[in-house]
This record gives sequence, C-alpha cells and structure tokens, in this order.
Amino acid sequence: ELPPALPGTLGRAGLRLPASSEDQDEEYESEEQLQARILTAALEFVPLHGWSMEAIAAGAESLGLSSASTGMFTNGSGDLVLHFIADCNAKLTEILAEQHNRVQLGQAEYHISCTETIQS
Repeated sequence: ELPPALPGTLGRAGLRLPASSEDQDEEYESEEQLQARILTAALEFVPLHGWSMEAIAAGAESLGLSSASTGMFTNGSGDLVLHFIADCNAKLTEILAEQHNRVQLGQAEYHISCTETIQS
C-alpha cells in the first residue's frame, strides 16, 4: 500500500489534499470529475495523437498533472471515445431541448402553416 500523501499535495487520485485545517472546508474534486476534466482536455490532442492513451496523457499534462494519470482510465483510450460520445449526446440533448422550446412557443403558427399546406 502507498504511504499517505503529504498535506497540500496531490492524493492518490490526483485530488488536492488540504494544506491546513483551514482548507478542510474546501470542496474536493471527485475522481470522476477529474477524469472528465482530463478527457475533455485530451480531446484537444486527438487530431495529433488519435484516440489514444497519448492523447489522454497530453490532456493530463496540459492541466499540470502527471502523464501517469492515464492509469485512472481502466478502459484505456476507449474511455476517451466514450467521453466524446457522452459529451456530444449532452450537447445534442441541449440543442433539441432548445428547438423544442422554440416550437412550443410558436406552436400555433406551426400548426396553421402545416394545415394550410395540407389544404392547398
């Protein structure tokens, strides 16, 4: 087992440990949040390194973390692909919700124009 990290340094999951008791109230980044940040940063390196662990390592390094952070990703570069898909799906969901709201706001006009087209 690894020895505990020193206060004010990064813990095993790369999470900042409090330097003093004053820091105890600070919010900590979960491992999932840290992974998401690394994977989001790694997307910038996909054109250069492809869907690879090298892209993930470069993403970690761009955040000031060690490239050893890649050990957090048990599915390897598959985690990067899945993160990209989840991110795209979340963005698509937002876009579709916005479009749905626009249609709802102009719903009466939309139905009238459809009816006019059918009757013509």
